[in-house]
Amino acid sequence: MLRRTRRAAASPHSATARRDYKSAYASPLLPATPGSHRIAGRFHRGRFEAGCTPPPAPGILNDCHVLLRPLFALICLAPLAANVPSPADAAEPVIARMMEVDRTVTPQLRHYTSSRRYSLENKRFGQRAEMTVRMTFRHPGHKQFEVVSEKGSGAIRSRVFRKMLESEIEASSAEMRDATHITPRNYSFRLIGSEELEGRQAFVLEAIPKTKNKFLFRGKIWVDAEDYAIARIEGSPAQNPSFWVRKTTFVHRYAKFGPFWLAVSNASTTDVLVFGRTEVLVEYFDYRINEAPAAAGGNSPAPDK
Repeated sequence: MLRRTRRAAASPHSATARRDYKSAYASPLLPATPGSHRIAGRFHRGRFEAGCTPPPAPGILNDCHVLLRPLFALICLAPLAANVPSPADAAEPVIARMMEVDRTVTPQLRHYTSSRRYSLENKRFGQRAEMTVRMTFRHPGHKQFEVVSEKGSGAIRSRVFRKMLESEIEASSAEMRDATHITPRNYSFRLIGSEELEGRQAFVLEAIPKTKNKFLFRGKIWVDAEDYAIARIEGSPAQNPSFWVRKTTFVHRYAKFGPFWLAVSNASTTDVLVFGRTEVLVEYFDYRINEAPAAAGGNSPAPDK
């Protein structure tokens, strides 16, 4: 009988031990230790001794403070999160600065000429064609093309290349100019992040067209962090140009010529029913800026490094 009493008294799960545990846990006299509750102790011969972590009592989850730490952190960070701008709000100052630079710099580009080389290849049918043209630009957007040379499939040259030239002339007309520019009027923007592009820092923004215009696109733009000019565009047309076209993607690259950012290449891939994958590459070169400001140094035959 005596042994049973001693064993019961020594058992940490006995009624007496549970009362002692609760009493000690609620006692304000025991010192607090960093990272713990008010008590720190251990059972020794049926009683608590301060200085050690008590064992878990029946029905008590003594590690709940560890599980709740992430929740406490979120609660503390909630006021800060409320002040973090949304991707759309974060894009506003970048776009505003880009529009300001465009209003200042673009009107200085009064007149220039450049050469372009259009090439198309369809591997399924072994079709290939090439055309070189000379383009003349006059402010604010008038473009004129002169075919210098051409070779390859006549059907491609007449139905693809010349259609591309006609489409560009239409997009640059006074009636269509404002509706095709990359501005908040035609697109919604979201800041995705920033990265290095051709050795320069650039903001990366998602561009979402506001209308299904055949001259608009859906994709991403890279805005140079120093000049706030568009340095790269990736995307797809906002409107499918034809029932026969399944998908079209393109990458448009720009480079700096004096104070101006001008196109250097446009690579597109189109998946066409029956014809399969068709690749088109447009290369821009031999820029001659005839009426640039003195800072540009006149002609700019090669992009700045």
